[in-house]
Amino acid sequence: MDAYYLVLLETSGNQPFIFATNKLKENVGASQLIYECGTRYVLEAVKEKGGPDLWDENSATLRDNLADTSQNPHLEKQPWRKIEVITATSGKALLLVKDPNVGRELVQRATTTALRRAPGVDLFGVVSTGFSFEEDPASASLPATMKALHGEHERLCDRLPGSEARFLRVPVIAPCDTSGWPATAVAKTKERQTVGRGDVVFQASGTRSKRRAAPAGWNRFNTLLKDRLMDLDALQDHFESSGRTPWAAVIHSDGNNLGRLFSDFHHWVVSGDEGFTRSYLTQLQHFSLALEECGEIAFREALLECIPGTGEEKLPVVPLVVGGDDLTVYCDGALALPLAEAYLRCFERETGRADGPRNGIVARVARSASTRSCLTACAGVAIVKPHFPFHAAYDLSNDLLASAKSVKQKVNDSQGRFCPCSALDFHVLYDVSDARLARIRTGLRVDPSFENGQLRYKTWLYGHPYVVTSGSDLRGLAGQSDLWRRSHDWKSLKEQAKTIRNSTANREAGGLPKTVLHELRESLFQGRAEADAWLDLLLKRYPALERLARDSKTLFWPDKDDEGNNIDRTSFLDAMDVAAFYW
Repeated sequence: MDAYYLVLLETSGNQPFIFATNKLKENVGASQLIYECGTRYVLEAVKEKGGPDLWDENSATLRDNLADTSQNPHLEKQPWRKIEVITATSGKALLLVKDPNVGRELVQRATTTALRRAPGVDLFGVVSTGFSFEEDPASASLPATMKALHGEHERLCDRLPGSEARFLRVPVIAPCDTSGWPATAVAKTKERQTVGRGDVVFQASGTRSKRRAAPAGWNRFNTLLKDRLMDLDALQDHFESSGRTPWAAVIHSDGNNLGRLFSDFHHWVVSGDEGFTRSYLTQLQHFSLALEECGEIAFREALLECIPGTGEEKLPVVPLVVGGDDLTVYCDGALALPLAEAYLRCFERETGRADGPRNGIVARVARSASTRSCLTACAGVAIVKPHFPFHAAYDLSNDLLASAKSVKQKVNDSQGRFCPCSALDFHVLYDVSDARLARIRTGLRVDPSFENGQLRYKTWLYGHPYVVTSGSDLRGLAGQSDLWRRSHDWKSLKEQAKTIRNSTANREAGGLPKTVLHELRESLFQGRAEADAWLDLLLKRYPALERLARDSKTLFWPDKDDEGNNIDRTSFLDAMDVAAFYW
């Protein structure tokens, strides 16, 4: 019985590497280097070791090459071949080999290339134990091998020092002007510099690599998005020039339960004539490739939906991670909320198409794994000033994403199972003194009381997160879950924001003065009793406020905190933010 081995190569610490500086060229270049670590560097190693030549700069052509069995044949059917590529995508590749030594050589070759061409990227590779193709599903060892392989990769990442250990500044040397890493070269530049440097900058090796990779990265994104993006130099000027845009934003999105879906993928495999193991590998490959394509299409369609709202043909958007269930985007703040919502809706639509990529395998697997025939995602949107540090804005968006994913504990059916839905959480950072989400949200809680020796706040002045998925697509919800969804419905929040925007713009037709809205806003921080009293007083002069109140008497609704305690919530502050950042 012949033994086969899996080889996993995957990067870690991607986001710190991408967001190390506030220079868009370096951000785009960093994204491109991570993409090449999982594709180009691995496929070059595969070709060098006698495997198929599959690399192509066009990501769509690359996916076709991977799925084409004439170029990338099944290893067990051609004994003279050494390597089969299962997946190769941004920052991650999975290979099949007959000889574990060949697997180790592939890891050595790819990681050496990454060290040389992409300094600062952490690319780690591991080789699995052996398994056989001659096994039935009941005794299959491949799923266990796959699980052990990913576990070993995680342990390897924890054991080995990060990229910082490779860039020590002892003895003391000059720092890179943008990243702070040890400078290795002096370069001429036309960009604005610190006093006394003239037209030169100190650059680290990683910075130089990012800048060299930026044109290829921007070309890849523009090809993917049908040339809908502004020129990179124009974008840098857009975000850095005073007065061009008052706000910027980081959108960070991630799929729901994709980790569980991949770890349990053997449950969704349709075993064919080729046997369980080959069916597993082929369908895993097709699912991964189709998911990558669905993510790209969803983002492209979301951009097209946003173009009419901006009136521009090319948008101030900097895609950094696009594909699969992952999305990280830097964009103009005015575009952030419409783009995030459109992406989540498009992602559901594209992953739910029965005629989708690779014969609709994503929809089929989603239907087998959950109560819906599509995948869902959540998004965190951090809206900040343009010169706010990228890494801090990303950290805030990541915390907001985690908050959005709390819908998995809130939107359930009668048996307590998550009803797949998409959700988003956002924050407009007016106060930059502390960008930690926990501190921000604590500052939006009032009416303190001590219960059993613990401080608790009975009134929360935010309604996050919000469910983007339509209620008509969520059937079978438990009573409390449906009530929670209705109270945290994104469409309802947009209607509330529209009321605020239209009312303040039509003063002659009985609209609301902005001063009234701000007075009501300030009253919320005095507690529910004060806010309700102020609302009652204002309603007598401005009946239009009834459209913002829950039952014409209050802005609040009953809810529960994370510990199950009764609280009062309001979405009024959220609606005011949406009114300012949604057309």
